[in-house]
Amino acid sequence: MVQNLKKIVISLGIVILLLFSVTIVALIYKFKNNDIKIVENLELSPISNNNGSANSFEISGKKLYVGIFTENNTKVIKVFDLKTGLQISKIIVSREK
Repeated sequence: MVQNLKKIVISLGIVILLLFSVTIVALIYKFKNNDIKIVENLELSPISNNNGSANSFEISGKKLYVGIFTENNTKVIKVFDLKTGLQISKIIVSREK
């Protein structure tokens, strides 16, 4: 009876150690992936000409969205790629006549 109890305790101890080591490895892997930086220094092509000003921005994934209000009351959203810094698209939200 004592022999069987010793074997059960030793096997449960080994299982606990294995699960603990798997948990530690999973945590290290998770936090190591979050340390990757997408961009350190980035030069964007001119965001706006002299006739507008950047009002807001948002980063989503690998894209930068910049909201621009121009002097002639046009609202524009320009989308830039964070890897290359080039403008991907231009969305005209509203124009006042």
